[in-house]
Amino acid sequence: MDYREIYKLEDVEKDILTAISAITDPVVQTLSPRGGNVMYNDGGQITVSNDGISIAKEVLPENELQRAIVRTIRESALRTNFEAGDGTTTSILLSSILLREGLKLRRDGKNPMELVRIFREAGEKLVTRIKEMAKVAEDDKEILNIARISANNDDVIAQKTLQTIKVAGLDGMVFLEPNNKKEDEIIEDIGFIIKQGMFRPELKNGQGFTANYAKIPVFITDKRLYHKEEAESILRAVFDGGYNEVVIVARDFIGESVNYFLANHAGGKFKILLIKEPNATDTNYERLEDLSDYLDCKVITDKSGSIVGKLTINDFSIADKVFADGQKTIIFKEKNTANPRLSMKLSALKTEQKKDKENEVIKERIASLTNGMVTIKVGASTGIELRERIFRFEDAINASRAAMRHGYLSGGGVALLNAYHAEDFPEEYRTMFKKFCEASVRQIAKNCGKDSDYVIETIMGLQEDLEDKSIGYDAMSGDFVSMEKSGIIDPYQVLQMSIENSVSAACNILSVNYFIIDKDKDKVCQHK
Repeated sequence: MDYREIYKLEDVEKDILTAISAITDPVVQTLSPRGGNVMYNDGGQITVSNDGISIAKEVLPENELQRAIVRTIRESALRTNFEAGDGTTTSILLSSILLREGLKLRRDGKNPMELVRIFREAGEKLVTRIKEMAKVAEDDKEILNIARISANNDDVIAQKTLQTIKVAGLDGMVFLEPNNKKEDEIIEDIGFIIKQGMFRPELKNGQGFTANYAKIPVFITDKRLYHKEEAESILRAVFDGGYNEVVIVARDFIGESVNYFLANHAGGKFKILLIKEPNATDTNYERLEDLSDYLDCKVITDKSGSIVGKLTINDFSIADKVFADGQKTIIFKEKNTANPRLSMKLSALKTEQKKDKENEVIKERIASLTNGMVTIKVGASTGIELRERIFRFEDAINASRAAMRHGYLSGGGVALLNAYHAEDFPEEYRTMFKKFCEASVRQIAKNCGKDSDYVIETIMGLQEDLEDKSIGYDAMSGDFVSMEKSGIIDPYQVLQMSIENSVSAACNILSVNYFIIDKDKDKVCQHK
């Protein structure tokens, strides 16, 4: 029989603190190159890792209420990882500070909704401050430094991350696969990127919601395909040309054509991938023209009239490979195929870019024509080492891309420390936010076996004496250095999301007066 238990927050404060420690303690001790590892059983395989997101997912207290608290903290931290590609550990660390200090303030009689307001205002102020400090990562050295830090100072992974990003760019696909050798291998494919995935998930043919094809006809049109007869004509031309698969890139798919395509795909006679070009309009279909230049074929335009009964396989191009998921599509032509049209298009776009360096549309068009997909076959001696190296590759690639998109900071912990000293906080909350902003530097010092008070005092003293706000503690060498000059830099977005999501987790829990726990179904209802 299902039943629920009701708890007042003040009656279960000990459980809440236990839950905070359960998820925080194993995760935060991994912070910095001198942080420790955690061993856990991952689906029957023993894994040793210092990857915060992987460790956080394994924490599962027996107590139902504790599990609810852990889940709330973890889900906020996972949002950081999802959006910024890294930062789970920092999010959890910052959440724990706000929660522990917030519980003390509630115990002292502070109104929970007032705490929520104060926390959110402080988070917004800190994000504004660190945004002012951020610089855009543009050259190879900066990207390499970001990758190295995120890969736990693994130079090999950092170098291969840089190589990968130079091929795949910001939007290309990167796949990590186990290698049957000890060495890593990088397989590069340059392709055309469309920032739109499968038109309908039913069109998948690969693992999960993906579609993978090789040597497949591609039809490009600026039409809105509506009529069944239009769809019929396309598939007839494909069949007459000796194929039973097709990729159709169009302005839109509506009406009868959609059902006709879906029915043929589901029936198995044809395999069809529909891609809607998101930028096409009545007067502008330059992205479709870019694709036609890339594949050295033509765009079938609305101006040319009806396609019913008029198409042949000569109106299609043959792509070497096509990959699509829910977010993007990459189309590959054969390697080393001469294509003067593509060379001329790229030359023209780059000339335009020199005249208008801030034009984001031109940048995106060049990227679409020159980026692609990289498969990294990760080598290792053992299964445990393999999984740990894959985690490092993921972190390095995600962090590097985040820094290229949104900028970087000279040491995330130092940036937050400096943000505290540049901002004013209400006197009664100053101690709490001081702990919050010092947390990363203190935890790194602790993981390195150093006195955290000494490290903080030395950093602030040297910053003042040397007039260099980037002075911080280098966990690898044990020295106090200019973080920027030493290449110890972190993506701005990682710290931004860590601040915002830790505030979110703390506000969600501290705003609660009652917990209602469904003992059998492990559900939590919150009453305020």
